[in-house]
Amino acid sequence: MQKFTYLILGILFFLTACGTETTGSQTQSSVIIKDNVVVMDDATDIPDVSNAITVSSVPKFKIGDVLVGKKDGGYVKRVISIIENNDGTFSVETEDANLEDVFVDTGEVFNMDYEATEDKLQYITQYADDMGLYEEDLTQAIGFKRNIAFCFEQQILKDPTTGSNLTVIGDVATAPYFYFDAKIKKARFTNVTFTVSGNVDTELTLITDGIIGASSGDVQIASFGFAPLVIWVGWVPITFTPVINFYVGAEAYTNGRLTFNINNRIDYNLGAVFDGKNWRNVKDIIATPMVFTKDIYVGANGRVWLKGAFGLRLMRISNLQVTASPYSRFNWDMLDNKWYVWMGFNSDVEYLMRVLSYNIIDWDYCIYKQEWLIYQN
Repeated sequence: MQKFTYLILGILFFLTACGTETTGSQTQSSVIIKDNVVVMDDATDIPDVSNAITVSSVPKFKIGDVLVGKKDGGYVKRVISIIENNDGTFSVETEDANLEDVFVDTGEVFNMDYEATEDKLQYITQYADDMGLYEEDLTQAIGFKRNIAFCFEQQILKDPTTGSNLTVIGDVATAPYFYFDAKIKKARFTNVTFTVSGNVDTELTLITDGIIGASSGDVQIASFGFAPLVIWVGWVPITFTPVINFYVGAEAYTNGRLTFNINNRIDYNLGAVFDGKNWRNVKDIIATPMVFTKDIYVGANGRVWLKGAFGLRLMRISNLQVTASPYSRFNWDMLDNKWYVWMGFNSDVEYLMRVLSYNIIDWDYCIYKQEWLIYQN
């Protein structure tokens, strides 16, 4: 594993202080915004838990108005009650709304593209037992611009019978590119496109320290949050916030110590397109196995994987997510004394949405699943 700098609270503070909102291009022509839409000031937030705020003076909005704000990722709320209090303040109650409550017509497709690179990081949350960011620039090595590169060590599980540990050590480098576009006509979405493209380079090492027969689920190792991007459709701000979560998992069945190491690279363009009636998948994959080494007891078999969950939050009303999960598995067949190694890739697209006329609330679809035999002796 290459030299790295351990994560400390100071780096989290630095990234939070330096990450700021960015603004995309404005869309103006032919935009028709509903008459009851009010854009709130940047400091005002309406929490999702309570859907309520208190204002100190007579509100500039009325019951039935739709409030749009940028605070904390952005929100769209409809006012359902306004009550004047004895102290002269006003209690405002709202309910969730969506972009179809804001626009009659966006005129043209509004879109955003976002390269999730290290300079745009706002926070890193570490879950792994041990984790660090790389000191050196890996741009030349893996072809990324200001890539996110980190290494980790995570004990996945302990066999309850033998007490043996299953541990994964890994190196990960990625710089995904998010793309989203949409169009609203007659207050209905007529098309939506969401894709994530890029590549993921991984080196994963699976280690057991004795007899083991166990399998884990996904274990979260890190979360990377990025500065929100605001685009303007007419005079209404639309906020997008990318978040990437990484998970690792493994399984092993062996009568002795085991070490399995593999490097691979996945180039991908994943997502989905909505044409107003139906969804179709976007799935372009190039998988490149590199090198692997082994120190495995005869009869052993196992699997190790990394899962990247590339999420894009549209305001606080929708979350779109693509998962990219490269894995490798191995088997030493005792009957024919042969050694096999496979490389595989799974991908899902998930939409948690309150847009699209509330028709899609939770949609999860496997768009890609394939495995390749890369070695046998």
